Amino acid sequence: PVLQLINSTTGSADSDGFLLTQSGLDSYLENTEAGNMYFRTSATNRIAINSGGSVGMGTVSPSYELEVAGSISNYGDGKLIRLRSSDYIIAQIENKGTGVDLDKGYFRLFDTGVAKVVLDSAGSSSFLGGNVGIGVSPSTRLHVSYPAVGQSGSAVTSITTTQATNLGVKLSFTGGDNSNGNIIG
Repeated sequence: PVLQLINSTTGSADSDGFLLTQSGLDSYLENTEAGNMYFRTSATNRIAINSGGSVGMGTVSPSYELEVAGSISNYGDGKLIRLRSSDYIIAQIENKGTGVDLDKGYFRLFDTGVAKVVLDSAGSSSFLGGNVGIGVSPSTRLHVSYPAVGQSGSAVTSITTTQATNLGVKLSFTGGDNSNGNIIG
């Protein structure tokens, strides 16, 4: 069975207007015209589906396949939010662990399916590949722009690690009051 709603702008053919259709166990709401569909409560549009198929919640003119103007909440243990391209997972936010650890946050950024940035609120976090900057765009593996503890004056502009022959790791500090200070460990 089909319920059809038409008006003077839709035409009156079987393929015109708004259709409510029942087919077997499936039900369909269909705007056969090149217009939008709106779901309303309290005389206010709450959800919009534009003629191109984009869905807006809290907006009547979505610019993306799904656009939400407001807060999103994802309840329940074992749930996640995932951003993906057509080939790979790009980012993922999830709760981690089992039991009491299920209330811990876990965020990952991926490069072609490999986790490169991991932020774990209940464990170790890592940045794999690339440079890390704190207060500055990095030019070295770790680049910090902030005065070091106990220093005054200008900020430490970079901290780099290099392999020193037979000495282990060398930390070089440049800028600030201790511009020539190197610590070898």
